[in-house]
Amino acid sequence: MSIQAHRLSDQRYQRAYGFTAEALKILCCGSGSTQARLEKIDREFFSLRIEELPETGALRSTFESLKSLATACAPKYEGQGRIEANLSELHHKRAREIAELVWEIHEQFTAYMLRAETN
Repeated sequence: MSIQAHRLSDQRYQRAYGFTAEALKILCCGSGSTQARLEKIDREFFSLRIEELPETGALRSTFESLKSLATACAPKYEGQGRIEANLSELHHKRAREIAELVWEIHEQFTAYMLRAETN
């Protein structure tokens, strides 16, 4: 595969990478508790499809763990999404687990994107 073809194939991950970077920014720079900051993250980040992430290392499995934690509980009323239901009811331990997974995803995704740029 040529360098140009490799770079073009990696452009498909830009949207997901943008959501990941924004999620981390909110966690680092936002105000309030961890739970409050998680609630401010764009729901599309939590709703990314696994195909939108590179097949590298543990990135996809880490994201699956995040998604599992963020959607563990059923909605409490009609019209409430699973992510909203979970984020609004988080215990501080689970909020921290989700925040740590966001960090791991960002770290793994950034490493992939940097490798893709240098190849």
